[in-house]
Amino acid sequence: MAAHPGVRRRPWRHGSARTSRACCDRPPIPTPYLVLSCVATLQAPIIIMSQRRQETKNRLRGKADIASI
Repeated sequence: MAAHPGVRRRPWRHGSARTSRACCDRPPIPTPYLVLSCVATLQAPIIIMSQRRQETKNRLRGKADIASI
């Protein structure tokens, strides 16, 4: 069936135009989130260790304050 002479074809509706560009598409947006989650995974143990050290210091400081009263 031929298209009407006044109607333009839309190339983005044809499957061949879509599949030919598929190899050159950019990676999906979750890639930065994956990188950030890996960084957070590596930083988590360090943050927890520093919080425990601070908790220990605060507990010792509190005991010293109670003992000085």
